[in-house]
Amino acid sequence: MNEQIVGRTQFVTRNFKKNILILSALMLGCSLFSGPVQASGDERSEYEGRERYREESKLYGVIEKMPENGLNGTWIINGKTVVVSDRTRIKEKYDRAALGRYVEVEGVRNGDSITAYEIEVERNRENRSDDRRSSAKFYGTVETLPQAGFNGVWKIDGREVVVTRNTRIKEEYSRLAVGSIVEVEGRLSGNTFTAYEIEVKNRRR
Repeated sequence: MNEQIVGRTQFVTRNFKKNILILSALMLGCSLFSGPVQASGDERSEYEGRERYREESKLYGVIEKMPENGLNGTWIINGKTVVVSDRTRIKEKYDRAALGRYVEVEGVRNGDSITAYEIEVERNRENRSDDRRSSAKFYGTVETLPQAGFNGVWKIDGREVVVTRNTRIKEEYSRLAVGSIVEVEGRLSGNTFTAYEIEVKNRRR
């Protein structure tokens, strides 16, 4: 009698262990065939938006230098190097692109230069204020802020930006903080960029 009980116990134990092994193998197989976990739509859109704002750049200024032959090549606009190619769209609704013309440049920042995908000749620059004529705009990530308040020197994408009480801070999409993606518009004088408007574009990292 005791031998029968022992035999049945061993049989049940072996079957239980066998079932556990089979279940573990099935779970492992499901995890392997399910593939890597995909990011959600919100995560992808936030990442893509962050990369887009980091790369895009906008510049306002006067054309100081152009290639001798044609439009393709290196331009100097407001002291900045702008690369123009066959893919660059030149909009000349108000005037022809030429030295001394005031333009708006949209493109991708690459180090100290901008590769332009659109240059638009604006209205006669004499009709604009001095601030507007020398204004510039760029996108970046806020890296540091003053310890108290907003007034002072910020660092955005490695650039020092001076913020004063006259700077307008727009927080329509999110509160401003370190890590926020922002659009900065202001005036560049030498190596000093003084902002007159900073707009938060999306959630911070």
